[in-house]
Amino acid sequence: MDTIQSTSKLSVEKLIAAAFAETGLNDFGAFDPREGMTRFVQDINDNVLLNDAGLASLSAIINRWLVNGLRFAHDIKKHPEILDEQVDDPLVILGMTRVGSTKLQRLLAADPDTLCIRHWESLNPSRVPDAPADEEDPRIEMDRQIIDAMIKNNLGLMQSHSVKIDDAEEDIFVQLPTFKTVGHCWVLPTPNYYDWIRSQSLHDSYVYLKQMLQYLQWQKGGRPSANGDRRWILKTPPHIGNMDMLVDIFPNAKYVFMHRDIHEVIASTARLIEMLFRTCMDVVDKKMVGAYVLRLWSEEMTRHLEQLDALGSKIDLIDVQYDRLRKDTFGVVRDIYQLMGRELTPAREAALRDWEANDTHGEFGSYTYSLEEYGLTPAGVDAAFAEYNRRYFPVQPAR
Repeated sequence: MDTIQSTSKLSVEKLIAAAFAETGLNDFGAFDPREGMTRFVQDINDNVLLNDAGLASLSAIINRWLVNGLRFAHDIKKHPEILDEQVDDPLVILGMTRVGSTKLQRLLAADPDTLCIRHWESLNPSRVPDAPADEEDPRIEMDRQIIDAMIKNNLGLMQSHSVKIDDAEEDIFVQLPTFKTVGHCWVLPTPNYYDWIRSQSLHDSYVYLKQMLQYLQWQKGGRPSANGDRRWILKTPPHIGNMDMLVDIFPNAKYVFMHRDIHEVIASTARLIEMLFRTCMDVVDKKMVGAYVLRLWSEEMTRHLEQLDALGSKIDLIDVQYDRLRKDTFGVVRDIYQLMGRELTPAREAALRDWEANDTHGEFGSYTYSLEEYGLTPAGVDAAFAEYNRRYFPVQPAR
């Protein structure tokens, strides 16, 4: 990575002008990103020391969010029937980072009668205009280049969260063009933006998520499949703390809440976030990363537990422990299919078992992490997550 620190700054005006020029469009529709984008960019310009490669990379990422937002708004206006697509009953996998939710989502998405956001769709959910219908979607090649660059420039990130073009991916990525999600806070350390986000209603970003799912479902030919209706399998850690909006926007959703020893979660998450920050920064203070991760996740979990209490019987939810997913994978799968009221047919189970047999998780090598290297202690983590531990880990795992 380039080790020269950049003296340039991101410009909201220039980034938006570039997206207008690239697309020939200038209307973001009902979801104008400028307010949140200004806050996000300001926090980065004021407090994050990007290197030249990081400035270029982040500029390209923001450009992609803006371009997709513009193209999405254009297609919605041109094809209003998109908003007739029925997407109100997904299975939503909840949990913090590093709890096994990625494996569970990708496993369940192997069922041919489900819908998920593929990695190449997550980065570019909006259609490329005038793309030949009889050729490979150009968004796939865009993703291929991005993944190759990740492997070349940040192998540590791929060790923490490996991706392939067709992998099921987190739905937070299709919300990012709104610039009103907690997900932006994991791109770079932006505590001021986080404070602002949590002073705002994020309801519109969840309306946007619903419309993006309708848009993607429309692109996939609609909901019906050979065996009936297809159901969406959603997953993203930033749904923690936003249950009230999920229940409002997706009234018939079912939920799986994943749990893992909180010390493992925070230490592993700190390592993942460090790798993300290193994409754009030469110098990353590990103690800053630890404090940042502990603050964001403890505050989001506190909000999440309060919302669960308030919602009560309004949600259909089962809890799954990480260790059980590892040791009794298909017992967990059967519980989830029962929750959804869905039959685990021999064909569906065979598809899931085939995926599991061919899963290449860990192909980029192993890695280690600890609370101590991020300036954290088990006691400090326990104090931040006291209520979470009381509910889900009343007997602490042996150490």
